[in-house]
Amino acid sequence: MPMIELQALPQGIGQERIQELLQELAAIASETLRAPLKAVFVIFRPLEAGHYMHMESALPLQTKDSHPPLLRISAFTGRSPEQISDCLRKSANAIALSLNLDPGNVFASFVELQSGHVLTGGILRRHSV
Repeated sequence: MPMIELQALPQGIGQERIQELLQELAAIASETLRAPLKAVFVIFRPLEAGHYMHMESALPLQTKDSHPPLLRISAFTGRSPEQISDCLRKSANAIALSLNLDPGNVFASFVELQSGHVLTGGILRRHSV
């Protein structure tokens, strides 16, 4: 059950385009991490203008080459380094392309969740290998 969290400054694009990006990120995670699409959660959190400091400045809007969107993908342990790398690269590329950013202007990380440390649907989830 991968969870994708994307935080970024206001983008100057419509809500429809943000939703398309979230759908694309869900599909990438489902494919690369081999998880059912219905088990993938995706959240976009816009950062309030002036509340994101990078390179000694706090900007009101996203720029092509600064203040990279922050992507965190969390999923159960057991994914191969290749799966994790593929998911991070494809997700970061999709974000850069969708938001018209310079290539590489996305900060992405992968967090491994331990079996028995996730509760959803009122059930403590255990990952079976």
